[in-house]
Formats: sequence, C-alpha cells, structure tokens
Amino acid sequence: MTLIEPGGVFDKPSWRVLLKMVRAGMRRTDKNIRKLNDWLSPGYVIGDREFALVTEALNYRPGVGWARMLKDAEVQSISVPMLVISGAETVVSSPEQVAARLADLVPEAEVEIYAGTGHGILGHIPDRVIPRLMKFVRNHDDAKRT
Repeated sequence: MTLIEPGGVFDKPSWRVLLKMVRAGMRRTDKNIRKLNDWLSPGYVIGDREFALVTEALNYRPGVGWARMLKDAEVQSISVPMLVISGAETVVSSPEQVAARLADLVPEAEVEIYAGTGHGILGHIPDRVIPRLMKFVRNHDDAKRT
C-alpha cells in the first residue's frame, strides 16, 4: 500500500486547512483555486493539465465527507507492506507526527518525508517520488518471490 500525502488518515488536519478548502470549494474561481494550490504547495506552480484535474476533482462529492483519522487498532491491523510519502512543508498533516505514530503502531511501515515540498509532492518532484515508489513495489513484488 502506498499513500502519498495521506492528510487526515494518520493525524487530524487543522481546522484552518478544512476551512480554506471549503472556502476554495465554495468560491471556485480560477484565482481561488490557484491561490489554494500556492498555499498547499509553495513554490510549485501547477500546469494547465493539472489545473484542469484539480478543477474537475472539486466537482466530486464523496458520500463519506472528509477523511477520518484511523484509530490505533485500525492502523495496527494493516498487514500489507506500507509506504507513506509526504512533503515536509505540507499543511494538510504533520509528517513528523505521522512518522512517529506509524513507528509506534506499524514499525515495519516505510515513511519518506521530502524537504522543500508541500502537498503537491508527486507533481513537484516526480523524479524522486516515482523511483522511490517503484523501489517499494519491486521490494514487495510477490510475483518475484514465487
């Protein structure tokens, strides 16, 4: 299992994050969406294609609402190999707290925190994230072991 920027799953996002996202979702202007992205991923400017994806994603309304923070027992019940990737400058979670919680509850989980990146880490540094992800997949490829 690979989780990239899993905000709200292993720790609670701040109310400030939720309010900013709600505000941007309610006032869906190009300017507000770009302003939210600048805040989520400082220094990373999304391209037109990514902007179109973000805009379309805002039209999706999940029935369950915001991500719910998993309870300790739920986290401990994860029995598959896990890689969690976060940007050190993310505003949607606290990567250090997530890493500490996972170290306590699922010591075999792998956690990578990349300095200088925010929530848009996959788009910002794909040359570092994708090879790390592929290494994880190769290391846990059951087909190679049989």
